[in-house]
Amino acid sequence: MAKKLPKIRTPFYQHVRRFRYQVLPVLFFLAALVASTTLWDRQQNRLTATGEVLAVSVNLASDQDGRLVTFTDSMRNPLLTTVKAGDIVAQLDSATVREEVAAMRSELASLRAEIEAKATELGMEIGQYQQSRTLDLRRLSLDVERQQLDLLDRQAQLQTNRIALIQMQGELEIYQKANARGVETEYSVQNAEHLRDAAYQQVEGEQAAIATATTQLKLTQERLAEFDQEEAMDVKTDTILAPIRHSVTAQSARIRRLELLLDTLTIRSPVDGKITAIHYRPGQAIMAGEPILTVTALQSQVVVSYLREGLNYRPNVDDEVSIRRRGGGDPITGRIARVGSSIESVPLHQLRSPDRAEWGLPVSIAIPPAANLLPGELVEVSFAWAR
Repeated sequence: MAKKLPKIRTPFYQHVRRFRYQVLPVLFFLAALVASTTLWDRQQNRLTATGEVLAVSVNLASDQDGRLVTFTDSMRNPLLTTVKAGDIVAQLDSATVREEVAAMRSELASLRAEIEAKATELGMEIGQYQQSRTLDLRRLSLDVERQQLDLLDRQAQLQTNRIALIQMQGELEIYQKANARGVETEYSVQNAEHLRDAAYQQVEGEQAAIATATTQLKLTQERLAEFDQEEAMDVKTDTILAPIRHSVTAQSARIRRLELLLDTLTIRSPVDGKITAIHYRPGQAIMAGEPILTVTALQSQVVVSYLREGLNYRPNVDDEVSIRRRGGGDPITGRIARVGSSIESVPLHQLRSPDRAEWGLPVSIAIPPAANLLPGELVEVSFAWAR
């Protein structure tokens, strides 16, 4: 009888090989089937649309006609220059305002001379009748008009000082930015600061003088009010001073207009951004309301998407959405801030085909500041859709 041979054990690597070729493909297939089913189920419950990060662009214009004298930078072409909110981006020529201030001060001087002539006329009449009480009334009335003219003259001088301060502040900002780029020296910046400070001190000094003149005028008016109604009804004084009083009222309104004009000479950026368009160059005449520059904000916290018409889905405010860059990256969570009330034309930038117009419901989505999305960038927006 033949001897039974021992059983040969299958090597371990053969078991591994058999697992790789027989079992592992089945496991991969089952895993892929589960993953595909899960992804399909999720996809069925989400709606994807194209969105665009809202680019906030501001057209900066002047409220008055004038001539553009400079931009924020010494460069001739400030296109794509970065500016901060409150930075001076353009200035208009102040020659018109300076001429109007000079003309106003000349008219005020004429009114002073006219008041002195009226004072002489009233004094001669008082000398004839020796009415001391009436004389005091007329003197106070003349003092009120004199002090009002003095106050107006100081206010006109204040506008001249403000013009100089605006110019010095604009030049200082130019030198500071040029120094940051290494174009200008620190000495130039310090010199510009010294000139700006000197102009500022002149403005402060004139404002203090105006405050003092206003206090004196109020005290004189209070003394004049102490006369009773019958005494205050001096027909001769009212008749003589009526034209001057009308002129003082007109000059007061003129001062207020000059203050408004000065505020429009300097154009500042309302947002942090870049200058993305230049519509006028220094030296050109501009008209009120016409854009001079366009500033686009550096960041945006709003994404606008359009849900194509025909979808059985209505988004709700505060619904959560997922936003993803087209180039990939981690998803960003946003929330619906506003929903449009009607179907609108989809912007060309968001069309799937530029040759075919599309219509959709606009949806505004709020995104966190840390999203770091560029204004105008296209993104993929995923809405939760409960079927």
